[in-house]
Amino acid sequence: SLTADRFSYVPLLGLFFIISYLLNYLIIKNNRYSHRKYLLSSVTVGVILFLSILSFNRAGLWKNTETLMKDAIAKNTDNYFAYFILGNYYSDNNRLKDGIDSYNNCLRIKPDYGDAYFNLGNAYFVSGNYDNSVLSYLKAIELNPNDKMAYNNLGYLYESLGNNDKAIEYYRISAGLGYEPAVNVLKYYGINP
Repeated sequence: SLTADRFSYVPLLGLFFIISYLLNYLIIKNNRYSHRKYLLSSVTVGVILFLSILSFNRAGLWKNTETLMKDAIAKNTDNYFAYFILGNYYSDNNRLKDGIDSYNNCLRIKPDYGDAYFNLGNAYFVSGNYDNSVLSYLKAIELNPNDKMAYNNLGYLYESLGNNDKAIEYYRISAGLGYEPAVNVLKYYGINP
């Protein structure tokens, strides 16, 4: 799959080692094939040149994360991880509407992806859509009850809205899960975590 091609890199090293060894044997060590030496050398150079051109063209797609992920999505519209990475890119570049759309596309494909709900909650929060932010954080927590950052962000959201009782409730849960920033917030307010 397009999301896991990086896992093929190390195993391919073994394959290329075997091919290199065979070529070395055929070209240099085995005099029996010396008349084919030039043909084999030419084919090898041709293959290397062809693969170099393919690599150069592929690298041209990677102008930035957006172009690379859009290409991955064009090749596989069910690539939830490409939508997730694209959402991160948009959110990091303050293109929140595009980020929210990308996270929602990711969740359409993989509705149990807690990290996407968490990041969607962040994007909604920054864009001022607090109701959807709460829903997204709660869904992230439903999928991963130990998501200490989601509890912390809910605490921050409620604190921002002036609901300190609800904020402290979520900060306490986050602190109980060992999240140091939540512990520090509670200490700041003089509350024993």
